[in-house]
Amino acid sequence: MKLLKSITVTIAMIAYAASSFAGATAPGQIVFFNKKIAYHKATTDKDNEILKDWELGDPLYASAIFDKSRTDACKECNSMNMRFSVDGISYSSTQMRADYNDIYSAAAGPTYYASATEAGIQMVSDKGWYFEMYDLTEDAFRMFLSKMNSKLKVGTTVPVKVELLATNDKEVDGTVLATGTLNVKVTDKVKNNANFLVRASAMMSDAAVEKAIADQYKVRITGTAKIYKVVLSSNYNYKRNSRTGINENKNIDAYVMYKTNDGACWVAKNNYIFEFEGNDFSKMAKMGKILFAAPVPGICYE
Repeated sequence: MKLLKSITVTIAMIAYAASSFAGATAPGQIVFFNKKIAYHKATTDKDNEILKDWELGDPLYASAIFDKSRTDACKECNSMNMRFSVDGISYSSTQMRADYNDIYSAAAGPTYYASATEAGIQMVSDKGWYFEMYDLTEDAFRMFLSKMNSKLKVGTTVPVKVELLATNDKEVDGTVLATGTLNVKVTDKVKNNANFLVRASAMMSDAAVEKAIADQYKVRITGTAKIYKVVLSSNYNYKRNSRTGINENKNIDAYVMYKTNDGACWVAKNNYIFEFEGNDFSKMAKMGKILFAAPVPGICYE
């Protein structure tokens, strides 16, 4: 299954001399927060703000201080890779780019800021970089959570190894710059479709419209194995002819939660159009603009 998504993110390489979280992070370590670490000004991040456990479905950001500069660690490396692993299951931002190259070929690297000795990474952000879209690393982390779904049970905490690596085109794995352990705590929050992994808040409900959208999605998106749920996330917007005032169509935004033939779970938000035909609006939905798409762990839907 190939989703059509364009992510055009430009990362500014910031010269950042003094770390605002240096007291919390030792060289070679990655630590985690539930808020974005400001890189353009001094912050007041303290040790007690570092997450001991991350509740699945909350925002998540990481900050890393390297044990040596990127150029000293790998003189030929010109990019970075974020890798996640647990019990033989591993996935990385580089792998995500390779697996979905038509989507992520132009996506930026794994950090939202980086200097020679430190970096900030958004893993589950509360706002996308580009409209509602997310960056390469976030989707790679979501895909990793999907792959480790069998280990995610409500009431459990799963330690995940996180690595930031310097890499280049020839060295796929890369040279490790910093590592950390993320304790993924699974609670009932993961079942709430409004959490930061799924982000599907309902504005209204209409069983017939939801079915029409599900039917259209299965037709348009090849490789869709199962649709779990459709969530209508806006009210109707009506388009009328500017000259006559006659209705042309009505449209609505909706999230579709589904599984692909390869077993991965995704959520996609699109605009759907119902054309005006004679005296009423069509009962068949037409898929309009894609607004958001990302992999999610299956436990969100189970």
